[in-house]
Amino acid sequence: MPKLWPTQMAWHIDGASEGQKALFRMLSENAQAASKFAEIVVCNSFTIFDPHQFEELALGLELTGRPFLWVVRPDFATGGLTKAWFDDFQDRVAGTGMVVLAHRAVACFVSHCGWNSTMEGARNGVPFVCWPYFCDQHLDRSYICDIWRTGLAVTHRENGIVTEELCSKVEQIIGDMGIGERARKLKDAACKCLNEDGGSSHENFNRFVDLLRE
Repeated sequence: MPKLWPTQMAWHIDGASEGQKALFRMLSENAQAASKFAEIVVCNSFTIFDPHQFEELALGLELTGRPFLWVVRPDFATGGLTKAWFDDFQDRVAGTGMVVLAHRAVACFVSHCGWNSTMEGARNGVPFVCWPYFCDQHLDRSYICDIWRTGLAVTHRENGIVTEELCSKVEQIIGDMGIGERARKLKDAACKCLNEDGGSSHENFNRFVDLLRE
């Protein structure tokens, strides 16, 4: 059996065959355009939103007018929003949703900046629109925006509204070649770290295994 690395698992929808089909369909439809430019926005969330925040994020993605993939939990909001509202939203943006982070058409990643998402975005050279929610996500946002400079942070008002802010940051990232170039350089650096021939991450893992064997 060949080696299987976590970076090769672009998505996982357990038992959701319709979701898999939709992802493949959008990949094929955007494959030709992806050779010329990237404009797909990817957004994930494991957090249960306040209904106002959820609605504002949805409207912000819709307002960009760009293709997007949004990963949404079944219990996506704590009251105030109905399945009928979400079904109506899906109807309005039909044809512009879905895709995967590793695909070359992806232009940016709207994320809460959890560690796994941060590593996946960095590994694939994708710029971030950062919307941290709690814990280490704020520290990860600092690395992305202030140290790596591969993303921009969303600053919401006191009521949590981010619609125009989200749209603005997506457009800034897509129009800023410097952010994209730094993201690609970070990807190259990450690839070197994973290299079996002297990569720092690979070597550190081997040292860890050796310590366990002692």
